[in-house]
Amino acid sequence: MFNRLAILISISAILISHAAFAQSENRSERLAVARAYIAVTQSTVSIPDIVATSTAPLLAGIKQRQPTLFAEKGPALRILAEEIITKAARESLVGQDQVLANIFTTSEIKALQIFSQSPIGRRVLDKMPQYTAALQPGLQKSMRKYLPELLTRLQNEGVKLGGK
Repeated sequence: MFNRLAILISISAILISHAAFAQSENRSERLAVARAYIAVTQSTVSIPDIVATSTAPLLAGIKQRQPTLFAEKGPALRILAEEIITKAARESLVGQDQVLANIFTTSEIKALQIFSQSPIGRRVLDKMPQYTAALQPGLQKSMRKYLPELLTRLQNEGVKLGGK
């Protein structure tokens, strides 16, 4: 009886360690493929383009709502916005290999790489900053519209806002 139990425990331990090794190997493979994909697509990701398309709607909104301030401080506001958005863009790219490996399978990451290297894939990636920039004003408008409701409902649930 003791020998059978020892054998079952040993087999279970071997199977568990094999499964853990397979998962870590799969994770390592996904990370390697994710890093290769990122290396290929980094040439198409232009932080200055992302910053330019992200700051344009922000600055346009300030100019529209506060033209006097914008006339006086427009260049300084542009520099400030570009500095912060550049920092945010760079920070957002850190750890993207981990995120890719967590979400996608190896074959999916390879498919993304193949697509991104195709002529249409490169055009799509080139247009993504414009696409997201075009969506930002609507998102910001909707957020401004619903922010008071969100804050009120959070406060009603006991959340303390603004250091209160």
